[in-house]
Amino acid sequence: MTWVTERTAIQGRFSNWTATKVQYPGIPFLEPAGPWISVHILNGEGIIATLGTPHARRHIGVVAVQIFDKENSGEVTIRTLADAVELLFINDNSRLTISGTEWIDFDQPELTPGFVQDGWRQRNVNVSYQRNEVK
Repeated sequence: MTWVTERTAIQGRFSNWTATKVQYPGIPFLEPAGPWISVHILNGEGIIATLGTPHARRHIGVVAVQIFDKENSGEVTIRTLADAVELLFINDNSRLTISGTEWIDFDQPELTPGFVQDGWRQRNVNVSYQRNEVK
């Protein structure tokens, strides 16, 4: 699986997202007046997880979904959006199969503490994952 395939597959989880506007890194985006999310894929270490051939290759990473709402709006909207993000990665959605030899396993999402900056309240939903492939 290529880095491009990984990004396309993970971003595909948000293809039917209608709750807010979605911002992706490197793509022009005009902040809306209300809540919105920003999706980031943070790649980590890669290892060869088996001896011999074919090799089982594993890459770890984190899907970080930043959730923004206006500063004095409270927590209800952010937590509601966090619940919706969580549903994209749990239960039947915890494995994303690319092919018979390529898949991504997602861990339990976590909600980070919030903070306020530039008039926006922000909390993140972080989802650790392992990208696996046999080559």
